[in-house]
Amino acid sequence: MPKEKLRKLLGEIREELEDTDSVEAEDRDLLRGLTADIERALAADPAGPDTSEASLLDRMNESIERFEGSYPTLSAMLGRVLDQLAKLGI
Repeated sequence: MPKEKLRKLLGEIREELEDTDSVEAEDRDLLRGLTADIERALAADPAGPDTSEASLLDRMNESIERFEGSYPTLSAMLGRVLDQLAKLGI
C-alpha cells in the first residue's frame, strides 16, 4: 500500500509541475530527476546516478528546504513523499 500511495504522490507532483508556470526550469528539472530516482528506487533498479538511499533522502530534504518559501505546495508534497519513503524503509 505505501508504494501505491507513493506512486500517487509522485503523479500529483508531476501534475503540479505541468499545471504551474511559476516553477523555474532548473527547479522543474531537479524535481523531475528526483521523481525519476524515486521511481527507480521503487522498482529496485539501481541504474542511474544518485539512487542510493542516503543520497536520495539527502536530496529530498534539500529540495524540501529549497522549495519551502517559493513553492510551498510542492514542498508539502515532497514532505509526504519523504514520509512514504520512510514507511517503506528507504
